[in-house]
Amino acid sequence: MGLVGIEDRTYNKTTFMLKDYYPELKEMMHQSESTPCVSVTIKLEKEWIGLDDLKKKIEVQRLNTLHKVEEHYKQLISDRFEQIIASLAVPLHKKTLVIYISPSLASHYYLDLEFENSLVIDRYFHVNPMLQNKQEILQYLFVLLNSKDLKIYLGGLNKLEEIQHEISDQIEDFDTDFGEKVSNFSETSKYHETRLKKYLAVVDQKLQVLVHHYGMPCIVSGSEKTIGLFRTIAKSNQYYKDFISGNYHDANKETLLKIIQPVLASWRGQKEMEYKRKIEEAIHAKKFVTGPASITQHLNNKQGKTLLISMEEESGNAPFESNDDVKNELAFQMMKQGGEVIFLKKGSLPEQTELALIDYY
Repeated sequence: MGLVGIEDRTYNKTTFMLKDYYPELKEMMHQSESTPCVSVTIKLEKEWIGLDDLKKKIEVQRLNTLHKVEEHYKQLISDRFEQIIASLAVPLHKKTLVIYISPSLASHYYLDLEFENSLVIDRYFHVNPMLQNKQEILQYLFVLLNSKDLKIYLGGLNKLEEIQHEISDQIEDFDTDFGEKVSNFSETSKYHETRLKKYLAVVDQKLQVLVHHYGMPCIVSGSEKTIGLFRTIAKSNQYYKDFISGNYHDANKETLLKIIQPVLASWRGQKEMEYKRKIEEAIHAKKFVTGPASITQHLNNKQGKTLLISMEEESGNAPFESNDDVKNELAFQMMKQGGEVIFLKKGSLPEQTELALIDYY
């Protein structure tokens, strides 16, 4: 299965606990450290090569794994790989396939971020690709609004999916009623402005219900006049995180994604400022820990609340390095304790450290 549909739907929430957001992977948190945990990443080609070719790539990793695991695990591990191969589906617009296998577990996911091919056999699963992918993906609603209709999209990382809704049908009923009530208006411009205000009030009412149902931030786009009136009329502006002025009602998805990107960049900037504030507060409270050895000690004492990992911006494209092994293990231990794992741009942590822990306080 893919990641779509189980994303974190709360804009301000920065917790990425695999065991909570992927319930089917809870077993990963409880794997015995004596059993081999196999983590595989396979970079998908830009041009889809077909399931048969993908299965061949997995078969190569299966054989590589069997050469490295102990004899008494080989059949179990091989069977788990066969389970993955048998359950593969066509990945749409995905960049990486990740596979997690142990004698008792077989799971696979398609990610929107690109990671290089890798095979890691360890006493825990290397879940950082999953966590990085989750942190980068922000789901939101994007509403295209004009004076007669509206389109609603579910947005993600470089994708928009139009949502079918009943608001337009309800607006048609409104137009019928409104037309009867104002049929004696003599001034056309006054009629249209009055109609637009009442129309936007109905849209606001219906949208609030929809946005509350999805629990996601909402971006609303329309002409400058329409957006201006809508912002004045909207009764609960907290539902609408950003507004984009312009006539994009008939634009294609590629154009829409381009105009949305500055808004998403602004949201990421707000999150980074929030992280910096938390770091400063933790330092002031003497609850900020750096260095793998100290972090490990605090995790063993169950003091850790948030693990901060500094990564290169394009870390997903980098080959696997030895320091990634430390980051993966600490992230896994953090999640086992129900804590959160946050990835920050390189240089975001004090004194150029790459790992830090915020204790409970």
